Amino acid sequence: MKKIRLVIYIILVSFFLNFAWEFLQSPFYDCFKNTLESNYKHYLLAIIGDSAYTVLIYFILSIINKDFLWAVNSFNMKNLYISIGLWLILAIFIEYKWVFLLNKWVYSDLMPILFWIWIIPLIQMMILPLMSFKISVIFLNYKPEKIKNKF
Repeated sequence: MKKIRLVIYIILVSFFLNFAWEFLQSPFYDCFKNTLESNYKHYLLAIIGDSAYTVLIYFILSIINKDFLWAVNSFNMKNLYISIGLWLILAIFIEYKWVFLLNKWVYSDLMPILFWIWIIPLIQMMILPLMSFKISVIFLNYKPEKIKNKF
């Protein structure tokens, strides 16, 4: 039950963090200049997708750690670096796919770019999932356990 509650909290926290982020970053995209009513499907799909990727990365880190409750038991620098690395790769893939291959997103002139890498979505993908993991553990008031919860 503890594992299921953690996943549910990660989904909910991730959803709300990504919801706020999507609206805050919308000026950096030319394709979102219309009203919320005309773009709500896109926003919803992006938020759900980001939340799903967050859970996927959590599961991957659970397998790597051989501990489903790694965010409780061993939220350390190793997991931080692995998470950021996975998100960096995933964010570049997602942005490249939607901007260049599918032509569904268009960046505005406000989007900060370093070489060909888009800074705002990368920051989102590297920070929000970690915040989702940590906030979920704090909300649930879970304490580290001596026995690993095998995945």
